[in-house]
Amino acid sequence: MALVKLLIVFALIVVILKFKLPLYAAMGAAIVSTIVLYQLPFVGSLETLLHATIAKDTIEVVVVLYIITYLQRMLERRSLLVRAQRSLSGIFNN
Repeated sequence: MALVKLLIVFALIVVILKFKLPLYAAMGAAIVSTIVLYQLPFVGSLETLLHATIAKDTIEVVVVLYIITYLQRMLERRSLLVRAQRSLSGIFNN
């Protein structure tokens, strides 16, 4: 039964994204539907969400993602990303 509930939550995310709504709307709906489907205590769920949001590990992941995005854009601006892709394609013949 837990697998069916998980599939429902996943399907909800896919449907919301299919309607071209933002990712935060899909994730918010998934959070709410998970709380309802699994019958989790609402206050406890909000506390867990708050603690997870401001946790050190979460902030580290966000910072790393922003650094990667910054470096990617910097390489794209200088056309170095395309050159690196061509070089890797040449190395692996793919």
